[in-house]
Amino acid sequence: MPDLAVDRVKSLDFVQAIITRLGTNSFTIKGWSIALATAIFAFTAKESHPRYAALAFLPAVVFWVLDAYYMSLEHAYRDVYNQLANPNSSRDAYDLAETTSQSYFIEKLFSPSMSFVHAVPILVAIFIIGCLG
Repeated sequence: MPDLAVDRVKSLDFVQAIITRLGTNSFTIKGWSIALATAIFAFTAKESHPRYAALAFLPAVVFWVLDAYYMSLEHAYRDVYNQLANPNSSRDAYDLAETTSQSYFIEKLFSPSMSFVHAVPILVAIFIIGCLG
């Protein structure tokens, strides 16, 4: 008969690794979003054609949605971790599936930290097109 406390601790380690990986992915996405937008704006300045700034819209929106997805999964796995860490929880130590990430998606999509990072390239593109175009 397996020791349930050991199994629960090992499950907590697995969930913590998942949370760490999702956080790292989110950080990487933010970096790629800013880097790609900067490259597009540099190309726009080099070509002296403000309409090229519109190219920044697509990657900014795609990275925003992808980042919100990863953050909603991270939040859901934090819930799984908290359930597993609670000794009175009836959650099976072998069940690591999250079930609530969809409910967090919209919340994460419009969170202040997410909106600031991903909306800035969109706002800069609008400014470039509107003022210089």
